[in-house]
Amino acid sequence: MNLASFHPLRALALIAIVAGGCDSDEGISSLPPPTRDDAAPPVLTPDAAAPAPDVAIIADTADDGPAGDAAADAGPSDSAVVDTAIDMTPDAAADTSTCGGLGQAACPGARCADGLCVSDMNRCIGPGMPCGQQSGSCNASGSCGAGGQACGGENQDCCGIGQPPQGAFCSGSGTTCIGNGMNRTCRACGDKGQPCCGDPGTCLSGACEGSGSNRTCQ
Repeated sequence: MNLASFHPLRALALIAIVAGGCDSDEGISSLPPPTRDDAAPPVLTPDAAAPAPDVAIIADTADDGPAGDAAADAGPSDSAVVDTAIDMTPDAAADTSTCGGLGQAACPGARCADGLCVSDMNRCIGPGMPCGQQSGSCNASGSCGAGGQACGGENQDCCGIGQPPQGAFCSGSGTTCIGNGMNRTCRACGDKGQPCCGDPGTCLSGACEGSGSNRTCQ
């Protein structure tokens, strides 16, 4: 536009309008709007340096064998062998769990354990214990009393008075009182062919047969 062609007053008015527009406080609407940050936020990745799960632990799924753990289970319960055999063989010796022990009755055949005596009441007693019937104390040899008063052992005089078991008796294991009056002596008994032991008469082996003084183990 050629300003020279305008009337001077119009040119001044136009200049004033243009100058006033430049000093206005109003916002400039021709400016472009602010742009939005369309960039996607960074994706956080897992820490690759983190330790991996512990996969080295292995469960014990194997059963112990019959022997169990070699280091710990050493008990007999780990044995896989079961004793199913039945003991059909009789014991050769008398069962001393119920007779023949200290304080127990003598076993059949007038037997007590070694070092014990048979008392006047057919009980097994230990050395130093009274034999009964005023016969002194038990000796480890099986006899009772001391010195010339010793009695009850094999081939010794019978101890006590009267008839066994309350009276005359033998304290030696496996002996019985035989004879009458002052001739009563203790003799071996109980084995086959020997006199029965005591009264009513018992045997270590075989059965007591016969009557009176003729009873023997057969």
